[in-house]
Amino acid sequence: MIYARFRWKGTSAEPALGRGWLVPVGSELAKPGGKAVGRWVERRGRPPEGMLSIDRAWQLVPAVIDRYGAKVAEDAKQRSQASRQQLGDAVERWLAVRKADDPNGEREAWKHSHAKNMTTYGRRLVRELGRDRYVDTFGTDELRRWLARDLKPMRNGERLDRPASRKMRATYAQALRGFFAYALTQAWTDVDPTAELPAYRTRRKRSDDPLRREEYLTKAELRLALAQLRLERPAAPATPGRHRSSLERDQDAALIMVMAMAGLRPGEAIALLWEHLDFRAKVIRVVESRTMGVTDTPKSGSGRSVPISDELGTALRHLRSRGLLVAPSDLVFVGRDGAHVDTAALAQRFSTAQDSVGIEPQRELRQMRNTFGTVCAAGGVPLRTIQQWMGHASITTTEIYASFMPREGDAAVIEAAFA
Repeated sequence: MIYARFRWKGTSAEPALGRGWLVPVGSELAKPGGKAVGRWVERRGRPPEGMLSIDRAWQLVPAVIDRYGAKVAEDAKQRSQASRQQLGDAVERWLAVRKADDPNGEREAWKHSHAKNMTTYGRRLVRELGRDRYVDTFGTDELRRWLARDLKPMRNGERLDRPASRKMRATYAQALRGFFAYALTQAWTDVDPTAELPAYRTRRKRSDDPLRREEYLTKAELRLALAQLRLERPAAPATPGRHRSSLERDQDAALIMVMAMAGLRPGEAIALLWEHLDFRAKVIRVVESRTMGVTDTPKSGSGRSVPISDELGTALRHLRSRGLLVAPSDLVFVGRDGAHVDTAALAQRFSTAQDSVGIEPQRELRQMRNTFGTVCAAGGVPLRTIQQWMGHASITTTEIYASFMPREGDAAVIEAAFA
């Protein structure tokens, strides 16, 4: 057998050319003056059909090298096709990995609420970009067009005929960046198509932005709303045909106070247990949050302590007069059948109370935390202290509250300066 021996892209190759019309050197059948290859020499006579002379073997070498190269390329293509990932499967693998802690300790799993949101975003990417598309077929221009033109807001599962907001584009761009960063680590693609996407930054609200006035309550407005929540017969009952008991109304007011006078998020407030309240030290320890039906750590990932004012302490102590469900491990704010409070129903009752006293526009539950930061900043509480109480990772976030309301006494300071 005659072989062609050569190197192909750094690798030795030795494909067979065919059976040679050869005999060992020194054989009686050797052709006088015949060409030799190693220990073999051409045999006498014309090579029969299917047998190769040395000259004929040399003529076949270029074609054999071409076929070998084509086969190597095809094999590489097939291997690449086998390792390629379709978008649907790749996104599910990405979500599964990010929902679990890294065994090497390099990162923590997504929090439940974030994981649920990212699952929604990821699966929408799959639906609209193509479940069977290979990950390595996406380009920057295509993703940019999808974010700018094809991404639409939705309501009740139906696409609305209006463009997505900058915030929505920023949210989905973040999901795309996270997914393709993971795809690069898995060698599903060689290029990150999100690297050149616009930032889609939303306009940051300045502390002097007039819209900020609509995102918190003044102390007077807060107390008007609380008084309305405590009324025996509100202007519009939360549940037709049923008036809430005095203790239920007091619980609503105390729950709003915990958000507005201690800076707790709605999920942190409804997750409070009696053991989290230290009346002797006048402290609330915020260690849990209830979001999307799951109790987890607060948004920051760590707990914090917030002082209990006398007014808030009185409201919370009053709730213990119910006598039931006041053990250390029981919920402070109790909903139907002893479960967590329904924040949607509470928000409706709070909206009704604000409407009754003429607060316009009506503030949401989450904005009671803005009320806490605003009133504390206006009252002269140092920003570093407010940062600790609110659990902000950066002082920059806390600084936004500094100019929401004029600080009490500032006018007197200026008057004294010009006296």
